[in-house]
Amino acid sequence: PRDGSLGCLYGLIVGDQAQIWAARSAEARRRAVLGVFAKCFGPAAAHPTKYFEWDWAEQPWIRGGSSIVLAPSVLTRYADVMRRPVGRIHWASTETATEGFGTMDGAILAGERAAGEALR
Repeated sequence: PRDGSLGCLYGLIVGDQAQIWAARSAEARRRAVLGVFAKCFGPAAAHPTKYFEWDWAEQPWIRGGSSIVLAPSVLTRYADVMRRPVGRIHWASTETATEGFGTMDGAILAGERAAGEALR
């Protein structure tokens, strides 16, 4: 919430490291992730009230990372096309974000943008 009473940390293990860590136990991943969070945000980050992980590669409709990697110059040449509604379909994903591309914030902002478009 905006009052800061509760927070959420989100992290990604990407590329070759994702394959390496996928082969390790869930507990090993948890310890490593919370260790990094604690190093970055202080000791309290090592003791969350909840913890969960998501393996994007295991999702049947995604089969990869949490965001796509675009070819060079796609964002500068075709960004408007990626967000342009097609009939009643409005596109919302981190890849269509105008800020925070590839992040959870970007996904939320894109969802809010698309919802606003659909409601107009």
